[in-house]
Amino acid sequence: MRVIVIGKGAREHALAWGISRSPLVDRLFVAPGNPGMRDVAEVLPVDIRDLDVLRRVVRDLGVEFVVIGPEDPIVQGVKEALEEGPVRVFSPTARVSFLEGSKVRAKQFMRKHGVPTASFQVVGRGDDLDEVVRRSTLPAVVKADGLAAGKGVTVAHTPVELRNVLEAYLLEGKFGEASRKVVVEEFLDGEEVSLFLLLDGKSLRHLGEARDYKRLLTGDRGPNTGGMGAFSPVPYVAPEVRAQIYEEVVFPTLEGLRQEGLTYTGVLYLGLMLTEEGPRVLEYNVRFGDPEAQVLIPRLDGDLLEAFLLAWEGRLEESDLRVAPDRAVVGVVLASEGYPENPHLGRPVVVRTLDDPQVHLFWAGIREEQDQWVTSGGRVVTVVAEGKTLEEARDRAYTHLSHVRFDGAQWRSDVAQNIPLQVME
Repeated sequence: MRVIVIGKGAREHALAWGISRSPLVDRLFVAPGNPGMRDVAEVLPVDIRDLDVLRRVVRDLGVEFVVIGPEDPIVQGVKEALEEGPVRVFSPTARVSFLEGSKVRAKQFMRKHGVPTASFQVVGRGDDLDEVVRRSTLPAVVKADGLAAGKGVTVAHTPVELRNVLEAYLLEGKFGEASRKVVVEEFLDGEEVSLFLLLDGKSLRHLGEARDYKRLLTGDRGPNTGGMGAFSPVPYVAPEVRAQIYEEVVFPTLEGLRQEGLTYTGVLYLGLMLTEEGPRVLEYNVRFGDPEAQVLIPRLDGDLLEAFLLAWEGRLEESDLRVAPDRAVVGVVLASEGYPENPHLGRPVVVRTLDDPQVHLFWAGIREEQDQWVTSGGRVVTVVAEGKTLEEARDRAYTHLSHVRFDGAQWRSDVAQNIPLQVME
């Protein structure tokens, strides 16, 4: 079978790596990909925003199955555009993508269907911002309504700060159309965790939990980023906590989709805060997370491609895919100097050969320039390591950070460190 993975980041590299291990694959492509993915796939540097080009590439290469990685193509309806022909596309539909594509609609969905989440208000450009500030409980969380590459969230601690954030989002258009409306919600205290499901419209498969690190700097300092590292499993998600999450969050979400007449096929990501009152939904994503995918996929036993195919066919219950109970994975992101506001690009990247089969380099922001890799984005690579325990995986990941070098590289030194063992009674 000929398969193409849509996307260019470390998440898509991890997906391609997982798919490449399937005996069902004859040829595997990534579009647009990056040079670091050549270890597992053929790289097609095409503009995936041009649907005519993408259709032609899929047709000319005889691609039978497409896996979409990032959120933008899902929201923009690439699945529907490509499935006009005989091609199968693994991705949720644009119709259900509002769960990620609109924070406003997602919060309204949660409220309607009894999914526990933070209290919130929706604010638009014509609203009285002084009144919004007056009725907000501080600290408050401001979220851009639309897609903002994981950066459209700010926590405001004072009335002045909240007013400034609202002006930046709504009046100055910090995130363009994505911040024409915002959600202002209560700040939730607790520990975060992300839970991932594979769905086929009828049944589900648990893909595990992960914990990511959104702040740039060690100790949760600095600006929000797309994610600076992650680990899985998450020790404070004990079996009874997972059961509570399913009972109070997962099942009401799936029942809400059913009541809305929506069929969900693909990966669903639930970003959660585990509070003293129980689990609360921070956000939905309609795809694997980045960097969570980089630590989840190496924990999966079974045929990833076959599971995606069976999900597309509505036969997920036949899949042998499962989370390995005795395998821990830690990923640490190396990012460019200046990331996330103004990453410095064009820095030469030097890579030493890996000496450990339990270590993987999942590449993102690189390009080729005169036979040399150089930085081309904010997050450059995720260094991922497996182990029997999180401590073993963490030590292995940080030991291998030195295998990648570029000027100005920045990373967090506390990924998978000081993890609480229990957060909910």
